[in-house]
Amino acid sequence: VFLVIVTLWADAILPPVDIFTAHLFGALLSMTGVDVNVNLKMILMSAGPIDRAVNIGYGCDGVLAYPILASAIIPFPSSLWSRLAGLGSGLLFVIFINQVRLGGLVAIMFRVEGGDSFEFYHTTVGQVFALLMIFLFWQWWATLTLKGRTMAIDAGAPDG
Repeated sequence: VFLVIVTLWADAILPPVDIFTAHLFGALLSMTGVDVNVNLKMILMSAGPIDRAVNIGYGCDGVLAYPILASAIIPFPSSLWSRLAGLGSGLLFVIFINQVRLGGLVAIMFRVEGGDSFEFYHTTVGQVFALLMIFLFWQWWATLTLKGRTMAIDAGAPDG
C-alpha cells in the first residue's frame, strides 16, 4: 500500500505541495518579524545582518510523512467514515507538524553557520520528530476509533 501511495502522491502532488509549503512557511515566518521573500520553492530570509535561504524540496515538504500515515490508516479495521476522517485530519496534522519542523530548522539555521551540525538536525532530528508525531497521531486516532466502536457495541448490547 505504501509504495503505491508514495508513487501516486509524489508524481501528481509534489510540485504544488512544495510551492504551497514554501508560501505557507514564508507567510508564517514573516509574522515573526523576519524579512521573507518567497519565489516558488525558494525562501529568502533576512533577520538583521544574517541572511539565509531555504529551498523546499522533496522530503522538506512533508510529502513522505502523509503516505506513511495513510498506509497505517487505510488498512485499519474501522468504518470508511472513520478512515476518511483520519485521512483528512491526518493531512492537516502533517501540514502543521511540517511547519513546526521547518520553523525549528530555520531557527537552528540562524544560529549555526551550516555544516555538519545543521545537517544532523535536518536529516536526523527533523525526521525522527516527524515520524514520532505521525505515530502519536495514528495512536490517538486508532484509540478514538476503537473507543467509538466499543461504545457502539456497548450501546447495542442487551441489559443483563
